[in-house]
Amino acid sequence: MSSANLIAIVIGSTGLIGKKLVQLLSKQTNTYSKIVALSRQKENPFLGLTATNNQNNQSNNAIVPIEHVTIDNFDNLSQYEEHFKDISEAYCCLGTTIKKVNNSKEMFRHVDFDYPNEFASLCYKQFRLQLEQEAINNHNEAMNNQKKKQFFIVTSTGADSNSMFFYSQVKGDIETALVEKQTEILNNNNNTKEIYLHICRPGLLLGERQESRIGESIAQGFNSALSWLLPKSISGIEAKDVARAMLDLSERIRNQQEGHEEGNKNNNNNNNILLDESVNPKSKVEKHVYVHTNARLKDFASSFVEKYGM
Repeated sequence: MSSANLIAIVIGSTGLIGKKLVQLLSKQTNTYSKIVALSRQKENPFLGLTATNNQNNQSNNAIVPIEHVTIDNFDNLSQYEEHFKDISEAYCCLGTTIKKVNNSKEMFRHVDFDYPNEFASLCYKQFRLQLEQEAINNHNEAMNNQKKKQFFIVTSTGADSNSMFFYSQVKGDIETALVEKQTEILNNNNNTKEIYLHICRPGLLLGERQESRIGESIAQGFNSALSWLLPKSISGIEAKDVARAMLDLSERIRNQQEGHEEGNKNNNNNNNILLDESVNPKSKVEKHVYVHTNARLKDFASSFVEKYGM
């Protein structure tokens, strides 16, 4: 897209993936006009952020404006609905650990299911309102790319509502809830066919966190030692690569031509998005739901680096 007119909203914007994502979004000055970054932090962590010109390594002060919104309590997320206005893309990077919530399964589910679900409800509401208004305004085909709305959520490898592991159950439950939300809105609204859901399932996340996670640190050590032996499907993935992959995917959907659905194995389009083999291709393509595995996220991240050098 040549003109910067998209608004992206990120929840969990100061976490391991979220912060990298906001930083990368801020450099996409030809695509985005504003980034809304939701977090609990009182102070704006993005002050002084500058873009870098990768060709000559010089600082370039032109970045996409970042609106940092402090949310004292995500239970009151609906009170911040004004900040969701006109969004085109939404990224959910929320997540916690059972240790951080004092080993409470109830609180873990509250953070990893209830909050993302409420965030998605607010985003889908805005998507629907915008697309319905655009239909009323009878936008022409040249505006088609601007109509696409996308929702991204980061879950994890092994997400499955039927898993024997509580963590994976919750991740599977939020995936199921979002697929149901996606299916409902597409089935019940004739003017909302341009909404896309991306479920990103990274493996072990690599990167420096603000808080210490001993178990994760040990796992990262093993991954570093054995990374040359491990296939892409199970080896660790850098948090920045997850962020890169999401931006590469969002661009592919925006550039997707009418009548050329992603996931079609006969489609030779360079923007082709391959689906997780465990997903029924026909049903997922029809409902614009994509599941991206650890290995595929690495592929999309590499694609992003090749195009933008960052």
